[in-house]
Amino acid sequence: MDSLTREIEIIQNPVLGAVLLWRFSVGYQANSTPKNLNFQLLFIVLPMLFSDDINMLIKSTQQKTGLRGFIGKFSDPKFSKTDLVDTLHIRMIEMKKLSLFSLRIAISTNLLRIDISDAYLFPCSKTEPRVGVSDSIKALMRNAEKLGSWCSELTIFEIENILKLRF
Repeated sequence: MDSLTREIEIIQNPVLGAVLLWRFSVGYQANSTPKNLNFQLLFIVLPMLFSDDINMLIKSTQQKTGLRGFIGKFSDPKFSKTDLVDTLHIRMIEMKKLSLFSLRIAISTNLLRIDISDAYLFPCSKTEPRVGVSDSIKALMRNAEKLGSWCSELTIFEIENILKLRF
């Protein structure tokens, strides 16, 4: 196994994925009028946060900008990264197994709870871990919450159109 493959496996692991799905759900529920988190939305979290370019743009985007404003940055000549949005659907499909494995871990460790009657998810706890978490993981967690908050302001249909996806 070469060092690049090993590095990818270390970073893109299902335990980290479980934490990011949990923090996404916390951000999604953080609005004053929390909505039910649709199961399908979890499939965008890891492809977006595990893409260094997208993750850096999430970090540099203010919370109040929202998902539409964030995606607008990709067509800005300063960034010119429209291909990242265009390939998001493919990355979502490629990371489906990792997302599902991460979801299983999040549910089995009581980070998330699923209502099986309608496939809605809820965070079991909203308290952010404070001890033993590196700064880089904390930044990923903050970005997951921001992404969750942005998604909570939109319908599934709007998210599909903005991100050029089909669930």
